[in-house]
Amino acid sequence: MLINGDCIEIMKTMPDKSVDFICTDPPYGIDFEYNEYKDTRENWVNLMTQCIPEWHRLCKGPIIFPGCNIWAREWLWKNFPPKWTICWFKGSPGHAAAVGFNDWEDLHVMGDKVHFNSHDHFFAPPSDKIDGHPCPKSLKYSKWLVKHFSHEGDTVLDPFAGSGTTLLACEILRRKWIGIELNKDYCDVINSRIEGERDQLKLF
Repeated sequence: MLINGDCIEIMKTMPDKSVDFICTDPPYGIDFEYNEYKDTRENWVNLMTQCIPEWHRLCKGPIIFPGCNIWAREWLWKNFPPKWTICWFKGSPGHAAAVGFNDWEDLHVMGDKVHFNSHDHFFAPPSDKIDGHPCPKSLKYSKWLVKHFSHEGDTVLDPFAGSGTTLLACEILRRKWIGIELNKDYCDVINSRIEGERDQLKLF
């Protein structure tokens, strides 16, 4: 199910412990250009302050999302410390970090039930080219997380659905999914990708 709207307002209407896994990619607070949202540091802190308690209320299992950047990690560890971190090795996308190139990123792991006998590192390229969205995650990235931290038939929530890569991974791996996306144009991208995957399945 895809919902076009503000994720905080929508999550407030959802029942406690109604999803099995939250896999998402919020804005990073780095002044990235989005149509509907100003990606400032202040807005990021406000967003996480509201989102993380809702995620814990809604989710029976793990909650996983990227570490974003140094100041964001410091804020998270002080205010909402994760239970674990996962190393996502992506190879250099060409972005410079303080000591060189940014070859890896930590993913925060939160929630009540996080133990899934999974390795705490994996490789996936940073993104796939998706027309209509400025910064999509790669399908390999989302498939690894969905496969290792949920089971077939589970319900996965992505409250920042973006280009829909998490939802597409769920579709491929036979998970139920709920995606929330503020931008209507991005919702059109998601619907197109999901319909394309379902059309492919009809061929077999």
